[in-house]
Amino acid sequence: MNKKEIIFKTTLELVNEFGLIGTTISKISKRANISPGIIYHYFNSKDEIIHQLYKNVEEDFAREINKDNPLNLSILDCYKQIWISAYNFCIQNYKKMVFIEIYQNSPYFKDCISTARREFLEMLSKKNEESIMKGELKDLPIESIYAMTGRVAIELARLHIKGLNPLKSNSIEDMAESICRSILI
Repeated sequence: MNKKEIIFKTTLELVNEFGLIGTTISKISKRANISPGIIYHYFNSKDEIIHQLYKNVEEDFAREINKDNPLNLSILDCYKQIWISAYNFCIQNYKKMVFIEIYQNSPYFKDCISTARREFLEMLSKKNEESIMKGELKDLPIESIYAMTGRVAIELARLHIKGLNPLKSNSIEDMAESICRSILI
């Protein structure tokens, strides 16, 4: 792992423990066992680290969601695959998801979106438009569809991580299908 990756990994851990305000260059330096000078060699400020980390996490999430080419599937199967991928990503990368939540609910967030996520959402929007024209999908803004599908996956993953009402493997598919059917006509 190179120094930049160590800085990101350490920052992710510290934000999960202390929040954005409580995470300082000094704490990053101590935890990562890297001098502040090295950190400033790579980044101009803590803010730059936080913003870049957010973009990296968003890109990881977008890559995972798009990994199995869900856009090549029917609209129902597309959203089911996205739902399942989001659910699994959250369980496997809980610290990243906590970081996203903290970041998006802070003054740092200015509707910042990674290139990978933007490109995926543009392609998904095009698929949605085609599905609306075919009479398969409700004519809803993509933000509403995300709230009805993706946010539910994230919340259920959070419950799973906390040990509350965890889903069994065979019910994940059933849950994904039930939820995704709610956006179909």
